[in-house]
Amino acid sequence: MTTQEQYIQSILEVIGPHKVKRFRDGNGWVFPCPFCSADQKRESKVKEKCAALAPLAGSFQYVFSCQRGLRSGKGTCNRSMRFDGFLKAWNEPLYRRYTAEREANKRTYRPQFNSLNHSTSISCQSPDNHSRSSD
Repeated sequence: MTTQEQYIQSILEVIGPHKVKRFRDGNGWVFPCPFCSADQKRESKVKEKCAALAPLAGSFQYVFSCQRGLRSGKGTCNRSMRFDGFLKAWNEPLYRRYTAEREANKRTYRPQFNSLNHSTSISCQSPDNHSRSSD
């Protein structure tokens, strides 16, 4: 599990009711938008799962998006941003902890390569060792 996925799991518990949803590029989550749900008048709209964290194609990154458009004079919520931008806008102290941990993981990362099986070695012969037919 990546650092980003660990933080997503921890914030989903705080944000409220959420569901796993299948997106085109993999599994993500839908939940009430932490930016605009409090501005809703009806309880059903407050709990509406209009926001999503969806995987970004070809990477291990997630993108936040809210599909609700507020028209109550406060502009529209229709937000879209990378996960780190979402975290910074929603909870800046958590964002600072996330970036510090992510940078620490970059410095200590050691790739785990599969060890080569030495019993199946490839032998190469130099051109001098080939037998030549006599004339």
